[in-house]
Amino acid sequence: FPVTIWAGRISLDNYSKTIKAADIVTKGPIVDVRAFGAVGDGVADDTVALQTAITYACDNKFSLFIPKTSQNFKITDAIHITYPIKIFGFGAEVKQSVSGKRAFTITSSDVMIDGLKITGYQNSTPTATEIAINVYGADSSNYLNNITINNCDISNWGYGGIELSFVNKLNIINNNIHNVHYFGLFGFSRVS
Repeated sequence: FPVTIWAGRISLDNYSKTIKAADIVTKGPIVDVRAFGAVGDGVADDTVALQTAITYACDNKFSLFIPKTSQNFKITDAIHITYPIKIFGFGAEVKQSVSGKRAFTITSSDVMIDGLKITGYQNSTPTATEIAINVYGADSSNYLNNITINNCDISNWGYGGIELSFVNKLNIINNNIHNVHYFGLFGFSRVS
């Protein structure tokens, strides 16, 4: 199917509901999570499909598209981002369905997350590991660089929205962080 890109926005023209990996990966540089088995129906566990799609996109230097569906992409564990990638969703919802889990853990520089709704399991009990996005550089000699979180709606987390450790060149723009138990945005670094 044709992909149209204009002014930073993408349109999937003539999309039929059946999508095959070959239809998308041969048309990179954009990978659609549905090509890796993600369903986005709020019932199926999409964790493995999302992680596989991210790994594939990182390995091939592609961007990752998570499409908006009528439900959400249900995850049961944190999605790990260990290499540079751009992830965009235009309102797609990724929902953590297990207590005590994060949605995304970023341990790489040059990562962008744009346009996702990132929903937690609950927000009534402070559970220290329930954080929507955890960005973690190794230490003060290994800062992460060029982390961008744009246009995201982050809600219903038992501890926090975005946690940052040892990050340099950070852009957090036009996000709505609400209904979190402890903090919306938290960062720290230390030099020993």
